[in-house]
Amino acid sequence: MHCLRSIARIKRRDKVPNTDVLRICDITGIEAMLLQAQLCWVRHVVRMPDIKIPKQVFYGELEAGWRLPGGPVKRYKDSLKTNLKAYGITPRDINTTPLQRNSWHSRCQTAVVSFEANRTNSSESSYNNDHERVDL
Repeated sequence: MHCLRSIARIKRRDKVPNTDVLRICDITGIEAMLLQAQLCWVRHVVRMPDIKIPKQVFYGELEAGWRLPGGPVKRYKDSLKTNLKAYGITPRDINTTPLQRNSWHSRCQTAVVSFEANRTNSSESSYNNDHERVDL
């Protein structure tokens, strides 16, 4: 955020919220970029031949091993399922939808745009609640 502020010539003392800095620079937040990269990578892995190691690891399960006490470690696949469910893409669709490029691309774009809108609204409402003036 510091780099974006310096590019846009916005000082911290101007008290411009981060959401406004992102809007001025016409860029999305890092979380939206990561979600978009994750969805693109899923499409790439699904289209791979079955003999490729990334696809085997993505669809595979461990037969033996141990986990840390207190619960299993969250895997990439678990975080992907959470993101897919949150944006209306069922995990069952992973096997078929990425093969249809246009529909997968539009669903990914919709998911990223709605994620960014929700994040921005949440950040702005939190900022407004924290900076309300209290007149006595």
